[in-house]
Amino acid sequence: MKLTRNLKVYTAFIILVSTIFYVMTMLDVGTNTTENSDGTTTITSSIPLYWFATVFIAFLLFYFTDKKRDSRSNLGLAYHIVTTAVVLLPLAIFSIYSIISKGMLDYFVLVPMGALIISLLIHWIATRRDLKGFESKKVFK
Repeated sequence: MKLTRNLKVYTAFIILVSTIFYVMTMLDVGTNTTENSDGTTTITSSIPLYWFATVFIAFLLFYFTDKKRDSRSNLGLAYHIVTTAVVLLPLAIFSIYSIISKGMLDYFVLVPMGALIISLLIHWIATRRDLKGFESKKVFK
């Protein structure tokens, strides 16, 4: 499937936003560290919410203004694949780095990776029978 102009711009935009997000996370920008009475530390940040809101609004703007949206191709799945790839790549790199440097896998990374892969599979299964409102029996006689 060919990438549309909007999908290319969206891809570049979320790569830029995600890079800024990961750099800010590594530098602890926008995080609040709180020492609890029992000696544990709680770290909170609103940066992930800003990242999610930015990517979601960008998706809405680019997807709904894409001229190819009226075609029979599954453009929503293409946007989902691009978003998943951009998010999964740094998580996979972090996992590999964690295994190499520490000799063990940080299991907290597997939760978002699994959630992204499962959501992509659900989207694919749900839309593979859908032909933009056409009944498949009428199209494939």
